[in-house]
Order: sequence, then structure tokens, then C-alpha cells
Amino acid sequence: MENFTFLVTLDDDKSNVIREIGIESNKTLEDLHHLIVQSFGLTPGELASFYRTNEKWEQLDEIPLVPLGEGENAPLPMSEISVGAYFTNNQRLLYVYDFLNLWTFYVEKKSQGPALPVGLIHSIGVLPAEAPARFFESETDPHRKNSFDDDYLFSDADDEFFDEEDFGEGFHEIDPDEY
Repeated sequence: MENFTFLVTLDDDKSNVIREIGIESNKTLEDLHHLIVQSFGLTPGELASFYRTNEKWEQLDEIPLVPLGEGENAPLPMSEISVGAYFTNNQRLLYVYDFLNLWTFYVEKKSQGPALPVGLIHSIGVLPAEAPARFFESETDPHRKNSFDDDYLFSDADDEFFDEEDFGEGFHEIDPDEY
């Protein structure tokens, strides 16, 4: 039976946290998920997903821990994809654990062969107490103002459209001392 070894690296610019792990090819991606959680000492029980990726580590199709819907367009869950089936033609995955904290890891196949060890092989670095901050790049023009920017939402130009007369005689200033 073929075994695979992987380098699993925390997505963090400030620390160097890496685990080398091995797993049998007939195990599922869900088994790989559990091995990653155990190897990094993460708190078990959180939702997670693998994501297919390209050479630039861009996030592509999701492989969820739990089934997400039914039908031909629903992605296959981790429990239905074997490590051997996926990594025969692919070399890497992104792994996101705990969607509130977004622990993110790069999973890259290092080697495969019949006599490779399984489990945690090598550990470098200590996982930080909190997940590293994630910053998402906008798919739109980076110079365009965010729709939540106060300067964009409320500008002096708005004064041209509304004045006290627009609200009739019932409009008056509120005195906070009255309340």
C-alpha cells in the first residue's frame, strides 16, 4: 500500500510552524483533517474545509467536512475522497479550520511510497495562541472607496438634497437635556 507524506504549514508571516505528517493512501481526506488537527494541537470539533488550489495557492473548489447540499453540483465531502485518489493528480490543498478564527494551512505532498511512515513525523515551531489575521484582497479596484467608508456614504454633497424644509413643520432639533 502506498503512503503519502505532507508538509503542512501555518499561513503566518510571523512564525514558522510546520508539521510533516504521513498517511495511508486509502484513508480519506477526513482522516487527513483529523491528523492535521491532532498534529497541531487544535481544539477538535470545529468545522473545516479543504480547498483545491493552483500553483499560486489561489483558493478554488471547496471540499467540506460535512455535506453541503444534495445534487450533482454539491461538492463531495472529505469522507468520500481518498487521499490516494486526490493526490495522484494533485500536489496541494489549502486547509481552513474553525471558520470563526480561520486557521489556514498549506498542505503540500512531499512524497509517496510503500515504506513511508504514518502519523506525525516531524514538528517545527509552536502554534500561536490565536489564529493569524487574514486579509482578503478585493476583487475590484483597490483604489475604489469601500461602501462602508463614512466619507463615501455621507458627503457634503448630500446637503444639496435635504434641508429642513423637506421635513415640514414637524422637524426640530432634539434637546438631549429634555430626556
